[in-house]
Amino acid sequence: RKIKKDFDKAEDKRLFITSSLDAYKQMKIHQNFQAALNRNKAVINKLEKMMASARIMKESEVDTSKVTVLTRVTIKNLKVKREVTYQLVSESVANLKEKKLSVSSPIGKALLGKKVGEKVEVQTPGGVIPFEIKNITL
Repeated sequence: RKIKKDFDKAEDKRLFITSSLDAYKQMKIHQNFQAALNRNKAVINKLEKMMASARIMKESEVDTSKVTVLTRVTIKNLKVKREVTYQLVSESVANLKEKKLSVSSPIGKALLGKKVGEKVEVQTPGGVIPFEIKNITL
């Protein structure tokens, strides 16, 4: 009889521990789900803000007489005598591997509004680099 009583107590403890463990697992799953949901909401909010401020531009509306967003600009580094062509884009789509330079980067800021033949100097961690604008296209 005592053995049965001890066994029942042990079984009750085991059931309590099992149900507590299950509740803890469910709580952790819920927390992980909520964290993922919050991350997704943040991404969606960011995309909605981008879409709200986006505007469609026709190629005919882009002024290529000066450097603007979406233009491709060929610049010559006057220190090393090397030319490179970048497309100036918004910060959200900038990608140096694809030669897409952010208009908010130091070089992008220095180039905006400049015309072919103009020279700009850009402050970099390695010092001031002089550039000359060689060409502007779409």
